[in-house]
Parts: sequence; C-alpha cells; structure tokens
Amino acid sequence: MEAILIQPKNKSEFKFLAAMLKKLNVNIKTLDIEDKEDLGLVELMKQADRSQKLTRDEVMAKLTKK
Repeated sequence: MEAILIQPKNKSEFKFLAAMLKKLNVNIKTLDIEDKEDLGLVELMKQADRSQKLTRDEVMAKLTKK
C-alpha cells in the first residue's frame, strides 16, 4: 500500500490532523527528526551514481585526506 507523508505547519495543526485521522480510523506514525534524516539519506542513496566502482585504496585515500 502506498503512504502519504504530511508535514504540519505547527503543533496545533499536527494535533488537528492526528485527531481527524484517528476519527477516520487511519493508522498514523509520527516521525522524529532522526527518522526524517534517514528518509533524506535514503533518497540521496537512490540518486547516487553507481556506475563507477572505486577500489578500497581509493576510498581510504579520500577518507584520510585532510
């Protein structure tokens, strides 16, 4: 099933939407800031160019470079 992500403008709008969805028997899940960051990282990983492969040495060189 698909999902809808809604970001209310403020706390009162959040409470209103949550109450309305509860009355409609719609399951809701709230996301904290870490959950939202994880979703952003997932989107970035989906967009990453995976056509170019790097060796372990190349990756380590980038990580240790100052």
